[in-house]
Amino acid sequence: MSTPADDGAPDPVPDGEPEADGWISVVRATTLPPPHRASGTAAPHSVRAVRAQLALDFGELGGPLLLDRGQTVRLGRSSGWATPDAAGILSGESSVSARHASVEYAEDGTVWLTEVPEGSTNGVRVDQHVLAPGHRLRVRTGDTVWLGPHVSFRLRGGAPPAPPATDRAANGT
Repeated sequence: MSTPADDGAPDPVPDGEPEADGWISVVRATTLPPPHRASGTAAPHSVRAVRAQLALDFGELGGPLLLDRGQTVRLGRSSGWATPDAAGILSGESSVSARHASVEYAEDGTVWLTEVPEGSTNGVRVDQHVLAPGHRLRVRTGDTVWLGPHVSFRLRGGAPPAPPATDRAANGT
């Protein structure tokens, strides 16, 4: 919560219990002004609007990359194509293509992973599921995404559970 000693911006607040690996999902909170009140009436307590963020956790490589709903991040080594923060993390990774994949955190909270249509040199996997170039796959919090054989990230927070694996096959992947 905000304290008078800080800059007035609310601190991130935990969203639920710690996961098995000790991580706690965090959401950013914004304090909204109280609604207009007629003079002489008591003002209500501050209202907090909360929006969940999706984190792409690259571990020791850097990050995490944080996405709000409605955002897409392009992953690759090319600073001219990839999202700048992603290019910064991946620039020294020779097993990652210049244009490798994208992650979309949709407005409805679903998360989609797509390998570039022209294909990447070393492919994309989600856990043991190999992605076909140009096809998208719905992923969920806790999934490990591999960009080639050596670079991976884990999805944290933000997204609702994905459908069972049988629905993944129905997406053409």
